Amino acid sequence: MLTRLTLAMALTCGIARAGEAVVSCDTSSRVDIIRPGMISVVGKNGNPVSVKINHQVEGGKFSPDGKYLVLYGQPLKVEPRNAQVTFLTLYAFGGGTKKGFARTYGAGIYSADFSADGKYLVVSSVSAIDVLDIASKNFEAHDPTYVPSFSMDACNKH
Repeated sequence: MLTRLTLAMALTCGIARAGEAVVSCDTSSRVDIIRPGMISVVGKNGNPVSVKINHQVEGGKFSPDGKYLVLYGQPLKVEPRNAQVTFLTLYAFGGGTKKGFARTYGAGIYSADFSADGKYLVVSSVSAIDVLDIASKNFEAHDPTYVPSFSMDACNKH
């Protein structure tokens, strides 16, 4: 009974968000949150792969070509001293799901969106707009009013 009560409280308080999913625009790929720290990634081949992560999933997107997945959220264990810390993780597909890049933000992330050609990831946070060149893994920081010169992916599914 205590276990059920604890689980119900966690789901109600937003600690666990099982049941929510990140779905690709063409609906061929998806991420399901199994429990805090564990996701199931189902790619175009239809085979689910379980992946451990070190943060909650507050948002995420697949790249337009389906080669990448970005997820972001607060750490699994939020410390009062660092309550606004948000983790961003980029996964690469092909030959299995691999963590391609991870970054910690000192403030909340509003969104993470891919460019239309899938070469860039634009991360909008409280303090900046960051642009990641995915191939080189280099970030450029811009002020919060920055608008990229390249086209962004038009898909708005989360």
